[in-house]
Amino acid sequence: MTLHPCKASFTGWIPPLHALRAFWLVTRAGGIRAAAEEAGVGHAALTQQIQRLEGTLGVRLFDRRSRSLRLTKAAEAYAAEVDRAFQVISAETHTLTRRNSSNILHIGASSSIAVRLILPHLDAFRAFYYSTNGYPDHSE
Repeated sequence: MTLHPCKASFTGWIPPLHALRAFWLVTRAGGIRAAAEEAGVGHAALTQQIQRLEGTLGVRLFDRRSRSLRLTKAAEAYAAEVDRAFQVISAETHTLTRRNSSNILHIGASSSIAVRLILPHLDAFRAFYYSTNGYPDHSE
């Protein structure tokens, strides 16, 4: 296993990622109930993760008023950077998975259909696809 080049120079500390993700979801959705609905989890679970993050950081992230939640001044810049970090992770994950699956064809069929209709034409498809798209044929 090769370590990421940044690993050697990283000296920071990252809070629990489940709690960080909960914070991100709540700030994006504008509230715990909306975030819980979007994420498909209970609002109590998100509340618990937010409290865990606040306890871990030693910083109050939200002003809690009756039925409303508002970021504290201290948490506003943090929320923007956490959002930016999750957007980068999302974009890079999309790029990685798209790059690794761009020449993979998934076919769903019953075994009888696969044997009778798909397999007899697979070599011709493979030859056509690779010659048309310029990919080397590694099927052999």
